[in-house]
Amino acid sequence: MKRQYRLRKPRAFAQVRKAGRCRHSPELVMCCLDNDMPHCRFGFVVSKRVGNAVTRNRVKRRLRAIFAHHMLHIRSGFDIVVICRPSIALLAFHNLEATCLHLLRLLRLQSPSGSV
Repeated sequence: MKRQYRLRKPRAFAQVRKAGRCRHSPELVMCCLDNDMPHCRFGFVVSKRVGNAVTRNRVKRRLRAIFAHHMLHIRSGFDIVVICRPSIALLAFHNLEATCLHLLRLLRLQSPSGSV
C-alpha cells in the first residue's frame, strides 16, 4: 500500500480511536474518522497477543491486500484503523475478507457508485 494511503503517526491512530465511529466483530475492531482528504488512509494494529512476528506480518499482509483490492468501493475521505483481536490468526482469508466488508457496511463506508 502506498505511503499516502497509510496512517503512520501514533497521534493519528489515537485520534481515530478516540473521536471516530467504531464497529467490532469477534476478530476485528474497525474505527473510522473523516480526514478532509481526497483519499482514505488505513492503519493496522496487530498486537503480540495475536501471535509471533510471522503470524502478525501475515495478518497485516492479508488486511493490506483486502483493502487495496476493495479501495475503489470504499468512500474516500476517511481514516480507517483496524485493530486485530487474537482470534484473527485462525481465520481463513475469505472469512477475513467477509468480516472486513461486513464492518465497512456497518460503518457505511461503501462508495455510492459501488457495493462492497
